[in-house]
Amino acid sequence: MSGYGDPPGGEWAAPHGYGGGQDHGTPQGWNAYGPYPQAGHPQAGHPHPGHVQPGHDYGYGPPGVPVGGGDNSSAVVALVCNIVATLICCNVLCIGGIVTSAIALSRARTDPAESRNLTMWSWAILGVSLALEIVLFAILIMAGALSEDSTSSGGYGSV
Repeated sequence: MSGYGDPPGGEWAAPHGYGGGQDHGTPQGWNAYGPYPQAGHPQAGHPHPGHVQPGHDYGYGPPGVPVGGGDNSSAVVALVCNIVATLICCNVLCIGGIVTSAIALSRARTDPAESRNLTMWSWAILGVSLALEIVLFAILIMAGALSEDSTSSGGYGSV
């Protein structure tokens, strides 16, 4: 007894139309599962439960359209590498790689072949720009432009 309106005698009283607590079956005309078909039970017109008729690929879009885009991880990595090379190495030649990899990402779902081509070009731009930067630093080191001259006035060795 809970004290909240329990019927006298301690028995549970069934709601109206359920047989007074003796028969807990479903009333006539009521479907316990609702209007939706249950898994494992064949529907009318479908010979097998998991069978999908040709041309009725439910949830997968119309036939002839690719379901998902290709793998664009290479374009994402190329974009990040070009951005890092531009910001950290002050390599302004990598801006072209940033642009081509961003375009490749935008075309990944609509034109996968062009996206792969643009991704390849962004990697090539990154490689060429880093190689040019290394050659430039090598030339500057050989010319002595980056070395500190100890004979100049105002240096640490002057008196």
